[in-house]
Amino acid sequence: MSATSHKTVFMWLGVAAVIVLLAAAAFYLTDRGGPLIPQVDLSTMEPQVAGRIREYRAAVASDPDSAKAWARLAQVFHAHDLFTQAIEAYDKAMQLAPGDWRWPYLAALATAKSDPQAALPLFRHAIELKPTGAAIHINFGDILIRLGEQGGAEQAYQQALSADPESSHALYGLAQLALLSGDAEQAVTLLQRAKKLSPRHGEIYGLLAQAYQRLGNDDAARRESLLAKAWPDTTRAPDPVAQAMESLAVSAQSIALRGVSLAKRGEFAEAEKAFRAALESNPGSARYYANLGGALAGQGRADEALAAYLKGLQIDSSDVDLLNNAGFTYLQLGRFDEAEQHLRKALEIDPGFAPAVGNLGMIAEQRQESAQAIDYFEKALQLNPGLLFARNALAAQLARSGDPAAAIGQWRAVLEINPNELSAIYGIAMTQSGQGEHAEAIASLRRGLEIAPNSSRLVAALAWELATSPDDELRNGAEAMQLAQRVYRAYPKQPQMIDIMAAALAETGDFENAVKLMQRIAAGDNAGPLAMRLKAYRQEKPWRQLRTAAVKVPVEAPEQ
Repeated sequence: MSATSHKTVFMWLGVAAVIVLLAAAAFYLTDRGGPLIPQVDLSTMEPQVAGRIREYRAAVASDPDSAKAWARLAQVFHAHDLFTQAIEAYDKAMQLAPGDWRWPYLAALATAKSDPQAALPLFRHAIELKPTGAAIHINFGDILIRLGEQGGAEQAYQQALSADPESSHALYGLAQLALLSGDAEQAVTLLQRAKKLSPRHGEIYGLLAQAYQRLGNDDAARRESLLAKAWPDTTRAPDPVAQAMESLAVSAQSIALRGVSLAKRGEFAEAEKAFRAALESNPGSARYYANLGGALAGQGRADEALAAYLKGLQIDSSDVDLLNNAGFTYLQLGRFDEAEQHLRKALEIDPGFAPAVGNLGMIAEQRQESAQAIDYFEKALQLNPGLLFARNALAAQLARSGDPAAAIGQWRAVLEINPNELSAIYGIAMTQSGQGEHAEAIASLRRGLEIAPNSSRLVAALAWELATSPDDELRNGAEAMQLAQRVYRAYPKQPQMIDIMAAALAETGDFENAVKLMQRIAAGDNAGPLAMRLKAYRQEKPWRQLRTAAVKVPVEAPEQ
């Protein structure tokens, strides 16, 4: 975590003794008979950061023999990137609590920022105190790799695996060592295991691509490179001790970073609070307005999200992320011309900005310009093969354009990047059903429901397949009824849900109620599919699909 601008005076060893004494005076506040407390210039800091440091310094001054007080002060310094002061305070905490492994560990992390070699004794001391968890061993191993001490690094990663056998970061470290030693096959084995444990650990894919390249498997290398682009964020092993330290940060940047973490977990309301707090401290940050807009969009508040994006653009009119987000929000609001204007401006600034190209495809799709939409989506994917929304949209366009094989190929590519992408699973299932591959469609839907048991569109689609499949062996009226009741209760007025419920009733032989339901939605349909189904139910015949599914189920919605 970082504070805003602050100045720390670094003195080099070997200067005249008088300068050393002056340096000490700059770094410490000395009360008569009291402790030496690391001192910093608070005048340039955000008020809340300066206040937090004063508070924890005062706690040390009032109880200079408290290891807890010194450790808290050290962590506050550390959380705001004041590493020199943090190391000094950690040293005092270690003296007062020599059996607590957390303080040499955090001191090692702070020291490693500028002097990895000097951090090694601190890591070793902390490990001698029998720490808990895998993170300390992983971080120690990472430092040892940087310093070329591969034997020690391997031991550290093995200790991490002993502490947490499912640590993808420990496996990643061992894979790095395997690749360094020339054993690409072992690296692949370790990385495949790590990927299975943590499919969103993005660094795995880049290293896998390197390993496959060394093995001469170009196809696998290209696939993993695509995945690396889809998961570009740097990750780290879960580390409760470091996270507790970071939680003491109160700078605008640290608050905003916490908001980003909340948003990634889908906690958009809490993320909104964090971004608003960050903006209170730094109202001139265009990036914080971009983050706030994202949190508002995540709550379905498109108008407020747009206002946040436009406020950010007043601060920085060249921010391509803000231009793209504003463009997409205009698109959501049906304001296509304004959406296109913002997206094209983003591309004037950065012609290779793939999300803006993909969103132009979304506008073309809304304007029913299918060929142009496909062209935009393909161009976006050339720029960024891991852009999932563009690949999903391209697949849907290909399916609508009469190329189901190509559509399924694109959706399968999505699932290579994110095996839990429900829209791709649903798209594959519906395309399979439309081709008459009902067994395959049912299998796809069941797989999706293993991932998201409460997905209304998957439940509805499976109910329809089980009630109306032309294959006697695939139909299951009892299960179809159970599933249909779930979505019908959630959406009792939605024609699609009524249609599915009626089909399930007919499959179980309850034609009387099937007719009653269909009469509610078939009026005016005359020769359409609803009228045809109503006629069948009146003749006490259940409905059977031919080649295409006759209903469209709703977008993802929670169960009610």
